[in-house]
Amino acid sequence: MPLAATSLTLSAILKTTAARAGLGSASPVVTGLSPAAQAFAAAATAATAPVVLVVPSDAGVEQMTADARFFGGALLGIPESEMARTILPFPSPEVDPYRAIAPHLDVASARARALAALAQGTARL
Repeated sequence: MPLAATSLTLSAILKTTAARAGLGSASPVVTGLSPAAQAFAAAATAATAPVVLVVPSDAGVEQMTADARFFGGALLGIPESEMARTILPFPSPEVDPYRAIAPHLDVASARARALAALAQGTARL
């Protein structure tokens, strides 16, 4: 039982923080945030509208996705399995676009999954 109370407390703290910071409103502009704070801001904004977040590297994509799933689940009370379907990475092709090399199947699949979810309106971030 203490785990549920802790989870509810965390959710309440995150919701209060997002509201006080003005996140979740239309087009917030925030600068100077750490990567984890960027993920929190994106997850709070994604609660009201779809968000596309650009990060500088593929390692950053994976970390941002994991952080955003954590914060999104805590803010919205959605299980991790659902967050994995609504917060999706869109990795770079990892190949030179001017060479006749196809990206790895896992990369192409992740990109297709993200684009399909955006087109269907099921992706939040």
